Amino acid sequence: MADEKAIKLRKKIQEDVLALISSKLKSGEMSQDRARRIADMILKKLPEDISYEELMKVIPKLDDEFVELADIVVPIMAEYEKKIHKYLEQKVLALVKQGKLDEARRFAKKAVEIEKSLA
Repeated sequence: MADEKAIKLRKKIQEDVLALISSKLKSGEMSQDRARRIADMILKKLPEDISYEELMKVIPKLDDEFVELADIVVPIMAEYEKKIHKYLEQKVLALVKQGKLDEARRFAKKAVEIEKSLA
């Protein structure tokens, strides 16, 4: 079930894609067929009931087939990665401050793996 954060992000992506398509169609940089295929893919991959977690798995793949979507995808993922990094860093520091060094070390190792998966 989609939460408010997912709904807002999904709507923003759809609006950004529509603006991109409109601009490229007007300038002649995109064919009607390609615009339709992009729109169809966005509707298919971003259903109304998508969760935030699922959305964050789908977004990085949106520009795999349609490279022009990178201008939309990259800033979203950069912000997401920054938030994840901050959370992970805060968690490790909190564990260190609590004197839970072994737990902090284990969590730090997991954090590195998480960050690798985002890149």
